[in-house]
Amino acid sequence: MLGSVLEFYEECSEHTSSSSDWDYSEISNYVSTNIFNTNNKAKKKLRALLNKLHKPKKKQTSKSEKTQLVKRILCRWWYVFKEWPPEDYDYSSKLAELGLSDPKEVPGYPGLFMDSKEVIYDLRPYETAPTYNNLVKLEKSQLLGLLCSALKAQLLELQSQPYFDSCLAYDLQTQIEDLSINI
Repeated sequence: MLGSVLEFYEECSEHTSSSSDWDYSEISNYVSTNIFNTNNKAKKKLRALLNKLHKPKKKQTSKSEKTQLVKRILCRWWYVFKEWPPEDYDYSSKLAELGLSDPKEVPGYPGLFMDSKEVIYDLRPYETAPTYNNLVKLEKSQLLGLLCSALKAQLLELQSQPYFDSCLAYDLQTQIEDLSINI
């Protein structure tokens, strides 16, 4: 067993120095399976091999920077768009268009109405909704401002908690500083 592990180690070591077609997960699975069946010398070599191997990053699709900004805003939209749907939105015209008789608003879901047959109608104003389609229409500078505001509000909310994750706070602060350079 030790011989095959060491041979495998040497074979993998040759390939780690250059770009190779080796599948990280296959090598990692082999090493983790066989590391328990070897002596300390082989274990050290196998661990060294795993440290040399760099797990390939997932290929990112060619998304634009604007798309990435929208994605980051949508992860924390409630810090920027406080009220959606708006409390003062008038649903009466949409209710009249549908001809609903005695509609009842669904409790806890403003803008959702139910008719007498318990069919639910979503009448919220989607033209102002915090959605990808609406945010991607904005200019990059507006998106940067929204993201910066959202991160600042998230950081304030985090720091207002009696016990909070200081690593997350540091990460948010770093993101805010990085964005401030771009604005």
